[in-house]
Amino acid sequence: MKETNKSDSSDNLIFGSKPILEALKAGISLDKIIVKKHYNPPIVQKIKAEAKATGVFVQEVPPEKFSFIRDKNHQFVAAWLAEVEFYRAEEVVNRLLSNGTLPVLVLLDRVSDVRNFGSIVRTAECLGAHAVVIPKKGSASVNSDAMKTSAGALARLPICREDNLRNTLRYLKDSGFETIACTEKAQKSIYELKVQRPFALLMGNEENGIATDLRKLCQNEVKIPMKGSTSSLNVAVAAGIALSVLMAGSEG
Repeated sequence: MKETNKSDSSDNLIFGSKPILEALKAGISLDKIIVKKHYNPPIVQKIKAEAKATGVFVQEVPPEKFSFIRDKNHQFVAAWLAEVEFYRAEEVVNRLLSNGTLPVLVLLDRVSDVRNFGSIVRTAECLGAHAVVIPKKGSASVNSDAMKTSAGALARLPICREDNLRNTLRYLKDSGFETIACTEKAQKSIYELKVQRPFALLMGNEENGIATDLRKLCQNEVKIPMKGSTSSLNVAVAAGIALSVLMAGSEG
């Protein structure tokens, strides 16, 4: 069954062109911005330019997507405040390596369900991972539902938001990380892999898994063996199993 992300919520919402532009200029952390399709007056152009410069995802949507904002002059522009400050993977990795830490990162390729995302962050923090990395486009909203599901781990574990994961994987490989894709398409069992830190675990989208180009960039592909008749695991459960196995088998 396809898992969906409940994004049409007024929690942590800013609406109207001027407030959103001012929030961007003030450096306030935004999760995403929605704008009506084909709506491009000068102030919206400024919003898009400022959002691009600050790494905030802008999505064009049909006008009915604004129906959840009642009795407000939204001007067909709305934004959600992020629950956390976002980092760049490079700055987190450089800081950890300079402190003598061999990092463990979890990369999520378009994991779109808020509760899956929150659960993975909770597990990653509990097991001792050092950061979770997500792409700007296609990821779950980092909102109050995600914070609740993470049991507060979102406030304790750095969340890195990147333009795309291809460049991130290349950077991690160049920095000495072992990159591991966990996918049911792999031939090797995760229990056969001998891994050392630093390493990065890549998990995929709920419906389509890991994008082919990202899988090809990873040095290893592993799967979690299925013993029962059910063919696959929920991504949050799979991430917990995979990270637990790799953490236990790695040298830190």
